[in-house]
Amino acid sequence: MTLKAPVERTSPPAFRARADQARTNRSRPEEAEFLQLQRLAGNAAVTSLLDRSFLTIQRCAGSLFVGDQCVACGEKHPELQPAEAGMQVQRVPAAPAAAAVAAKFDRSLVAIDFVPDVMMASDASKTPSTTISVTISDAEVTHIGWILYDPADKHESADSSTLATDADAKTRSYTLKPGAFAGAGQQGRYRLRCLGYNSKNEPVVYADRTFFVWKTKPMAGKELGDLKAIIKDPSKASLGEVGAAYGRSMLLEHREAVAKTGTGKYQGQQCSTAAPGGVKLEDCTSYVWEVLGETFGAKGKGDTWTAVAKEAKKLSGSALKGTDLLTALESKAGWKAVFWSPDPKNPQDKTSEHPVAYKAVKSKGEYYKIGVDKAKSVVDYRPTSASKVEDMSNLDRLRQVPMAVIAAHGGLHMTLLINAQVYEVHWDKPPSDPDVIQATPLENWEWQSGVVVMPAEDFDRVFKP
Repeated sequence: MTLKAPVERTSPPAFRARADQARTNRSRPEEAEFLQLQRLAGNAAVTSLLDRSFLTIQRCAGSLFVGDQCVACGEKHPELQPAEAGMQVQRVPAAPAAAAVAAKFDRSLVAIDFVPDVMMASDASKTPSTTISVTISDAEVTHIGWILYDPADKHESADSSTLATDADAKTRSYTLKPGAFAGAGQQGRYRLRCLGYNSKNEPVVYADRTFFVWKTKPMAGKELGDLKAIIKDPSKASLGEVGAAYGRSMLLEHREAVAKTGTGKYQGQQCSTAAPGGVKLEDCTSYVWEVLGETFGAKGKGDTWTAVAKEAKKLSGSALKGTDLLTALESKAGWKAVFWSPDPKNPQDKTSEHPVAYKAVKSKGEYYKIGVDKAKSVVDYRPTSASKVEDMSNLDRLRQVPMAVIAAHGGLHMTLLINAQVYEVHWDKPPSDPDVIQATPLENWEWQSGVVVMPAEDFDRVFKP
């Protein structure tokens, strides 16, 4: 097998020269050596810098180097470190290869089901297994194989593969069992890889599906009883945790009422039918406004919320605007914001709005007059191109934020964000619909760009070095 390095783009000239020399000198390790390295050190052999890639794979004394450290001797090699400070590094397992030819990465040819976050119970037996399907569209593929990697890129043992003669040679699903994450298993992002092999048993195409495993239950995974306990005694919880408790409890209480009586607690403001007695009308803005008001009040910061509300109304004029509310949260409550977009340079809807907005973020630190951090954007977590590898690093930072507020499409839509789950109101749904308030993973959400603002304490905790 061959370890394929990412293409260098903007590294300094001196480092580029070293990378070119390393690329020239690189030799092909035997498959047994590769597998041994994989088991001992994980698949961190290929390192890609977000937006800036550099080569860190070299041969020395017959042993492969991973990053700046020799797997055999353990010595550090600081000359292989990037010359630019402040870069974030994301490891990606090397592409599978045969006869020095790497398989191509293409999600359109190897389409793997979306995998939601896995919430590990204290007892692994109580966490259900998940079946993940794949659709193979490459005519050269005769059979497939599955590989699971942990957050350190170490190859898990629970692999699965087929033979070309099997009835399900190209369709066999993968069963994700909770035992893979129990015990010493890590919390973090796992990578499930599906490889397509040809009739010569050579890997020709592959794709990855990553997912997050929680070993400690986040606010987005808490049950109604736990949320009500936080609301009853908010003193031990952070502002964000209290906000998440209010926002999520509204969703769960509505669903619980629908399940019991057929009628929930809320109805969309623009629903065509009249609301039954006792049902409250909500839209995206009123939901966010209500949760924020309750949250600030519960934490003894009612005066701060009064100032935020007054400023938002003054900026908005006759009709409250989501962008003005976020601006007020920054100026009056000290909140901080980052830009988000699944693929701002190549958006799925092909409109110019998203690349233009991203350019303003990077050059001015601004999104529709909302101040945003120029360097902390949450982007490229769902690339439009099937051959581009996703970047989940900053999205996973957002996962650690209990509650934030989103404005999408220039403030046209507003939502809460609870551990990277979008909590939104659908203003056209009747009270009988359990999804009047709905939670959707941000990485799966259809909107293409916007801003997310959060308490400063949460921003500093997850985004600062």
